[in-house]
Amino acid sequence: MLSIFSQAPFILKYWEFSAAEIMEKKMNQFNEGSFFPQAKAPPKILVIEDDADTRFLLFQALSDEGHNVIQAEDGKKGLESLKENLPDLILLDIMMPGIDGYEFCRRLRADAVTALLPVVLVTSLDGQGERTRGIGTIAA
Repeated sequence: MLSIFSQAPFILKYWEFSAAEIMEKKMNQFNEGSFFPQAKAPPKILVIEDDADTRFLLFQALSDEGHNVIQAEDGKKGLESLKENLPDLILLDIMMPGIDGYEFCRRLRADAVTALLPVVLVTSLDGQGERTRGIGTIAA
């Protein structure tokens, strides 16, 4: 079971689904164009995930749908990637070595250029406290 927190400009949502349900829901949104209604070129999606298998799964699923996927294996490399290539969406793991997902979000929101980028937290963490912390971090 994965928990995902999504923050698009001025909209905060929380979902809890199985991994298959999550991928199907997000792929439908991407394919319908409802997630990026103004985008004409394939959206750039930055995947920040320290687990190589999960990162590959997300990369493959999104690439197969025609999206431009940028990968980073930790928060530090994710921040560096933002300087080179501003994405339309960030898929972010919470538990990573060094700069974790919470700290990444704090730094993202502190920068005027990246403050409104939509973030989807992808995690296997469970518990109300983690959900609350995740929502608070991406909404800040």
